[in-house]
Amino acid sequence: MSSVIKIVDRQTVDAVAASWLAQLDGGDLSPADMAAFREWLNRSPEHRETLARMARVWSGLDAVIEARLEKAFAEAETQSPRPVGIASALAWLYPARTSFVAAASLFLLVFSVFVVAVDPFGFSASSQKVVYSAAIGEQKEMRLEDGTIVRLNTGSSLEVDYSDEERSVRLLEGEAWFDVAHNAKRPFVVYAGDGAVRAVGTSFAVRKRENVVDVTVTSGRVVLSNLKRRADAEPSPYPLATLEVGHQASFDERVESVESLDSEEIDRKLSWRNGYLRFDGEPLSEVVDEISRYTMVTIVIDDPALQDLRIGGYFQTGDVNTMLDILRQSFGVEHEWNGEEEVILAAAE
Repeated sequence: MSSVIKIVDRQTVDAVAASWLAQLDGGDLSPADMAAFREWLNRSPEHRETLARMARVWSGLDAVIEARLEKAFAEAETQSPRPVGIASALAWLYPARTSFVAAASLFLLVFSVFVVAVDPFGFSASSQKVVYSAAIGEQKEMRLEDGTIVRLNTGSSLEVDYSDEERSVRLLEGEAWFDVAHNAKRPFVVYAGDGAVRAVGTSFAVRKRENVVDVTVTSGRVVLSNLKRRADAEPSPYPLATLEVGHQASFDERVESVESLDSEEIDRKLSWRNGYLRFDGEPLSEVVDEISRYTMVTIVIDDPALQDLRIGGYFQTGDVNTMLDILRQSFGVEHEWNGEEEVILAAAE
């Protein structure tokens, strides 16, 4: 069973619904944007209910609005590939309303206030940054308002700060995987320490380790940069390298290493996204270090001879007891608990 925890954020759902409606009003939704809108609308009954509730604020519509919304956006699939505006989209819902233009004007006034009040992703000057966190032993998945999917690993946190020019995310600590929604006009940039990873539409993982940033690209490509700080200037990106799909790099002020990985190796390194860790001959010391990220239990290797013992297999994240059983049964590593928060590993006699 996956240990990924889905976030249900009432304020975020409201903000996303308001943002979609504001974009419809702007008349700049392409067929691809409309497809993303329909996907969001159909992802959860809560999304449809939120959109219906917001529409009723200005229109006083009855309970059939949800069905009409679904019908309207289904019809949108058959329309010509011109941009779709809110007037034409909502006109499908209420063709008999002669006062539609006036109602739409009131709607826009209401939602211009609403978006300023609650939009956490940077579409208004008065909006605020939002921080997401995953506790030790926990993983979280969220979908940002532009359609980007973010999966946070154990003990990780990030700050989202979207603007009209850039979709900015700062990885404050830990590790995250991003599946970025394509938008060439608003690049997606992940900042971690003094490093920056820039993408338009791709997927990649970023891990912050003190002053070093690890990046694994699962699709597309990204540009790695270092933020050069000078006493007389603001930090500015200094490009270091372009990283292609199937590659992993570690960098700080320069690129420290680059590895070429096949799909199986990438899946192994990022297996935490599915709630487990997979090892393939790593030394026990590395296995313990990795497993320790997912638990409050301190794991101590008492016998130095065990440090380089090669370990392979699957371990569910945070399940220390099963891991200890596997080490004893398959690798001859015994354990002894020292209270409830520390376990000592030693070679079997």
